[in-house]
Amino acid sequence: MGVSHDTLYNHYETNFYLSKMHEFSISEIDNMLPFEREVYLAFVKKFVEEEKKQMQEMKNKARR
Repeated sequence: MGVSHDTLYNHYETNFYLSKMHEFSISEIDNMLPFEREVYLAFVKKFVEEEKKQMQEMKNKARR
């Protein structure tokens, strides 16, 4: 089973960010089933969006 909507560049870039910013090892990422990788990516995306929202709220409070 392949992930046809993912380019090779995007695949490696995502692996890089998962390993550097979220402390997954490359072997852990490579051993994930495609659906597991998609689930973890959804969690990371949600986490990043929540962090951005919190930072924006902090900026807005600082401006007052």
